Amino acid sequence: MFEFADAVDLANVDPAVYPNVAAYANGRFAAPADQLARFKRHKLIAVEPNNPGQAAIARTLDVERFDATIFDAQPFINERYNHDRDDAEIYIEISSVPALLVATGAETRDWYVWIAWWWLQGVPPTGADVLNELREVYKTELPANVHLSACQWENTPTFDKSVSYRKNTFTRER
Repeated sequence: MFEFADAVDLANVDPAVYPNVAAYANGRFAAPADQLARFKRHKLIAVEPNNPGQAAIARTLDVERFDATIFDAQPFINERYNHDRDDAEIYIEISSVPALLVATGAETRDWYVWIAWWWLQGVPPTGADVLNELREVYKTELPANVHLSACQWENTPTFDKSVSYRKNTFTRER
């Protein structure tokens, strides 16, 4: 496990504390290259609805209000595979995971989910904590091909904190 941050303005994140960041690849909060360069490694988040082609530049699709929808997830995952990448990730609020799984039910290839859940404990939750909340509160289990990659667990006034449950696959690529 390792922590990382994301923000609409990366100037608000200290790279000495968070050398890994998630940054927007497009949309009104797209991260400028000079801001990305401040960090050791990053992963990019796409936000546009009805644009599966953005999977060529971002591994994560942001599925929430004012961004992509659950119906954009399946085309994004497919397009990521079309680019020979098996790391498609959907960022989504925990209460929307059941609907996401219905919308992507036909997908049998592996993909990842980064779940937003305000844990309120002062330390990041374990993967087991997140999966237990999903099971107990939302009566949902992730299918075998859907893997929990991270949890956004705390927000601050200027950025959000997440914990990754995967090995560090963040990159310097744009």
